[in-house]
Amino acid sequence: RSRDTNVIKAIGEEARLMLGRTPGNIVAVRPLRQGVISDYTVTEKMIKYFVRKSLGKRTFKKPRISICVPSGVTEVEKKAFYDLVHHSAARAKTVRIVDRAIADAVGIGLDVFSAKGIFVVNFGGETTELSVLSGGKTVLSRLLPVGGAALDEAIVGSVRHNKEFLIGRITAEQLRWQCGILKNTNRRKLTVA
Repeated sequence: RSRDTNVIKAIGEEARLMLGRTPGNIVAVRPLRQGVISDYTVTEKMIKYFVRKSLGKRTFKKPRISICVPSGVTEVEKKAFYDLVHHSAARAKTVRIVDRAIADAVGIGLDVFSAKGIFVVNFGGETTELSVLSGGKTVLSRLLPVGGAALDEAIVGSVRHNKEFLIGRITAEQLRWQCGILKNTNRRKLTVA
């Protein structure tokens, strides 16, 4: 978003790739913090952008939108998400608030209605959510205020401290992704010592 004109220049992946590479009059904004809305106006524009992008040329249809929220959010925070989407320019036909752990499990093809317990870990940008599901409901959930962004900052700090070399957040994220993928046959680790 431009500081001078308050116009949004990029959204989503395009904006993430601009981090650390923008002139002084453009600032990167995170409209969601710790799973809740921190900037209502920018979040509304972001949702409108993603809805339009997903609909493509079928803009005459009113979409049915499901918003995933962390398990620990309050009813007031859930209502803020609902109101944001329902009253936004996205013109949704219906809006559903879905528990993020259940959406994660459904997204990877797990049977959430099983009586067996399912342990789901959602490692996000700013939070990590640990949840146990059973019978279509979240039985236990814990939201930790640590995610990928904190790890990226730790990698930047570690490289700067140990190697006296400055890297950006994008490079740190690429290192985290490259070194964080563990397979049975190929174990990788990041050592900066």
